[in-house]
Amino acid sequence: MTRLLSGVIVVLLAGLMVTGMVARHYHKNAINYKDQRDTATRKLKQA
Repeated sequence: MTRLLSGVIVVLLAGLMVTGMVARHYHKNAINYKDQRDTATRKLKQA
C-alpha cells in the first residue's frame, strides 16, 4: 500500500510539474504576442 501511495504521489507531482511548464510556455508566448501587437500598433499610429 505504501508503494502504491508513493507511486501515486510521484505521478501527481510529475503532472503538476508538466502543467507548470506548459503554463509558463503559453504565458511567455502571450507576453511576446502582446509586445509584437503593441509595437505594430505604435508603428501604425506614427505612420
